Parts: sequence; structure tokens; C-alpha cells
Amino acid sequence: MTLNVVKKNADDDKRFAFFGYDRFSAAKNMAIDEVLKEKAEKGHTNFIRFFDFLNPAIILSISDSPKCIKEGAYSESVDISRRRSGGKPIYIDDNAIAYTVTGVYLEGDEELKYADRVHNYFGKRIIKSIEELTRVDASRISIGEHFAIKVDGKPIAGHAQNIKPEYSFFYHGVLAVADWDSASIDKFLRIPEKDLNELHGLPSLLGITPAKMSLQEAKKGIVEHMLTNMTDGNYYKMSKDETNKILAEADRLVKVRYGTKEWILRSETTNLNEESRFCLLYRD
Repeated sequence: MTLNVVKKNADDDKRFAFFGYDRFSAAKNMAIDEVLKEKAEKGHTNFIRFFDFLNPAIILSISDSPKCIKEGAYSESVDISRRRSGGKPIYIDDNAIAYTVTGVYLEGDEELKYADRVHNYFGKRIIKSIEELTRVDASRISIGEHFAIKVDGKPIAGHAQNIKPEYSFFYHGVLAVADWDSASIDKFLRIPEKDLNELHGLPSLLGITPAKMSLQEAKKGIVEHMLTNMTDGNYYKMSKDETNKILAEADRLVKVRYGTKEWILRSETTNLNEESRFCLLYRD
């Protein structure tokens, strides 16, 4: 999707490299995130990207058991992978937009030092983006627990993190542009009935805005607002050569990790959680 990208001049320490708004498989999207995280930590560069999925996808967290997925999902046209961040399982399709920001903590920059502060920092900017696109009253949108963004007290976006405190941040999430497909979520994920009931009442961008717009118009619009607000307008578009090198490394990670059954079944942790909630509805 083509975006109106404008280069800004500002302090390079807080500048973001904009990878793009793309569409890849679940495994490749997770692999790209890992490559950007490692590149950020090694090169002291900040990255931001937005993405869709080639097929509807189930993404387990680092600590979820594969038993959270119903057996029938493996024979369906749904992608399955696992991320290296926390949270709970998510089912994502074209009704949602996904995004990732990753970078380095700068000494003295207290806003990006720990996970709760990272969520507060970017969460406020996501709220501003939702307000600008939908024109809803800002008082209706809030930062929620477990890295959520809420509208009228209900989650519209959920996030997970994989940070190194006082060294680097990694924050990625999904935002509902249209309603969640509760029938598919019920078909593919083992989640409590109360979650399925709550899914019907969750907000989405198209559901809260009085303006008429298509799904693609809403997705393009929210990406443009978020790109500007989450970077404070301080970003540049990465070159084709730069992105191709990252994609090549991501392809390697798909083969050895994110596209393998072993990664989905075993993860890299012990005591995987078999009892789970839908990601946006997770509570202690």
C-alpha cells in the first residue's frame, strides 16, 4: 500500500527508520520483527513498521502451549506461528492492522526505560491517532492494563513486549479496524466462552467513527496517523536495498524457526500455558 511518506529533519537519536506497510505470511512477519529488533540493538537504530497477513493467522505468545489451538486449525487455510513476546494467543485477519516499534534506550530517556513506560509513551500516541482518524471524543479512549488501548472501557488494541530494561525496547500490537471474526476465533482457538461473548461487544475503528470509509481507507488512514504520531514526525523511509537485506535475513529465520513445527510445538520456554484467554481480553 502506498503511503504519503515525508522525510523530517530532527535529532537522529530519536529518528525512526520506516520499514513500510507490507503484507507477509505470519512466519515472515514474526521473522522480520526479530531481524529489526536485533538490528536496532546492534546499530542503535529505531524502526517502525506496519503490516497485514497474507492469510488469517494464529500467533501464539512465547509461553502459550500449542494446545491453545484447536486441532482442526492445522488443516485449515490459516497460518500458525509464534512470537518471542509475552501476552496471549491472537487470531488476526484483514479486519485488524499490526505494527511494531523497536529501538534502543537512550541514557536519561526515562520514558522508554521499562515496559509500562514504553506502553504509556506509545499508547498516548496511538490514542491521538485514533482520535484524529475517528473524531471521537478523546475522553472515551484510554490506556488500559496489560498493554491495552481501550474505547469506552473495552479494548480496541492489544500489545506485547520483549524488552531489555535500560537497553532496548520492542513493542508490537494489533488494532481492530473492523469487528473481530468471533466465529473463526471460536473455530481455531481454545478460549473461554466468556471471551467469545465479550468479542461481540469489542470496539473497532469503523464501529466508532461516524464518517463513512472503507476498510482499506481506514487502515491507510490509521497507519498514516500512527506513523507520524508514534515517531513524533521524525522518520525516514528505508531504501529498497535496506529492506531487501532485512527480508533476506527474515527468510532464513522462517526456515530455521518461525516456519517450523518445532517452534510452534516447543517454543524456547518450559511449562507452556495450556489455559488461555484471547489476547485483547487477557486479565490477571
